[in-house]
Amino acid sequence: MLNFTSFILCSFVVLGLYGSPANSQERPGSICLLKDAPHQCGAFCLSALGSLYNQMAAFKKSISKVESSLVQMNTQMDGSIYDQMADFKTKMHSQQESLFKVESTLVSSKGTWDQINIQMEGLQQGQKQLTEGLNKLENVLTNKEERIASQMEDLRKNFDARLDRMQDQVKAGSNKLEEPKAGTSLKAIPPKFELIGSRYFYIEENNPQNWTTAANTCREMGGHLASFKKEDELDALKDRLHRYYRYWIGINDHKEKGDFVSLASGKPAFLNWAPYEPYYFEAEQNCIFLGVCSSGELCMLLNPCTIPLNFICQADDEI
Repeated sequence: MLNFTSFILCSFVVLGLYGSPANSQERPGSICLLKDAPHQCGAFCLSALGSLYNQMAAFKKSISKVESSLVQMNTQMDGSIYDQMADFKTKMHSQQESLFKVESTLVSSKGTWDQINIQMEGLQQGQKQLTEGLNKLENVLTNKEERIASQMEDLRKNFDARLDRMQDQVKAGSNKLEEPKAGTSLKAIPPKFELIGSRYFYIEENNPQNWTTAANTCREMGGHLASFKKEDELDALKDRLHRYYRYWIGINDHKEKGDFVSLASGKPAFLNWAPYEPYYFEAEQNCIFLGVCSSGELCMLLNPCTIPLNFICQADDEI
């Protein structure tokens, strides 16, 4: 095969160098006549076409490299495309699974959404009812405010009228006032005494004394051991006294047993005995103390006068 190829190439070269036999008469020189061209042209043609053959061999080698590179590139491109397609298919499959899960979740939660919608409708209905109720209340309040304003105006007018009448009465009564009579004077309230109910009292709870000493202490303060005219005065004192303390008061029967009078005035005083009182179990049992009974009310008990107790003073000498 190589000899035949060499022969063909040699023929083309000879024809190119010396021309065809028909034109050989016009050109001077010799003509290479080959009797056994395949064998005779080998050395001559190779020597004449060596450089061309080398170029063709190099070109063929380059073509082989290019073909190899193209094959490698095709292989790489095919592998990359196949990898990308496989990755794309994997992602598509994953997305399809996610979509199926979402669809399943939506289907399973449909009942929940229905319940939520029902509850929302109930809430909206309740809100509507509340709004209607508030509107009714606002109307009622508006009407009441109008009535109250009208009533307040009537009260103001009545008050003004009554105030005018009272002022007229004060003016009329001021003309009848008289100067205090000669020899009369108003008694000042001693220090430490406070208004409890309608009278002034002093309550001692930090310095217990016997009955006689307590009476002297009250006189030194400008008052007397307390006595009472009515039950209302005891009721006023009840909230000011300690539940478990006992307090000397000015009621006694020193002059005559069983005749209980006020130390300040000598007049009979109001008595509110505890159950089974007065009960005498000692000879010198002539003094009365005040305490809280089991009923919660203030009551009076008979006791020897020598026992130290807290005490109550009064500022006046009316009783």
